[in-house]
Amino acid sequence: MSKHLGFISRQFDSTEECLSAALSLADNIAMKSPIAVQDVGILNRINKLVGNDSLTREFAYTARDFNSSEALKYG
Repeated sequence: MSKHLGFISRQFDSTEECLSAALSLADNIAMKSPIAVQDVGILNRINKLVGNDSLTREFAYTARDFNSSEALKYG
């Protein structure tokens, strides 16, 4: 259930494997711009909250921001 909801994206067989993957992910995130990292998080939340893939794609492809009234309208 938690994987379906997006709380878990990967599972590991050992603690060492998990730690290695976590450090690799942290390095990858650290190399990206803070705004890009924030935008990815927003796109993930929009899709989960609204459940509208086409709306998420529109925001991703056009980099269009939406305001609070649109947020209320979509979910």
